[in-house]
Amino acid sequence: MIRKQIYLPEEMDLQLNKLAEERGIAQAEIIRESLARYLSNSHHQEDVWGRFKQKMMESNYADLTWNRAELHGQRFSREES
Repeated sequence: MIRKQIYLPEEMDLQLNKLAEERGIAQAEIIRESLARYLSNSHHQEDVWGRFKQKMMESNYADLTWNRAELHGQRFSREES
């Protein structure tokens, strides 16, 4: 294992201490479990986004172009009207 040092806000530290006591396990184990879940979910989301982009490229709408700024600009211009 590799040793890491992290800084936590006080409230998070209190919650971590409480959870570790309730579960009877080390705080490090809770952190490892949480990080494993986060990384797994993050990887899954990237896979889903990749499949979505591939389907869009294969669809009848593959030639559409837009970016996030344009979408927000359209949204805000509608709200101001």
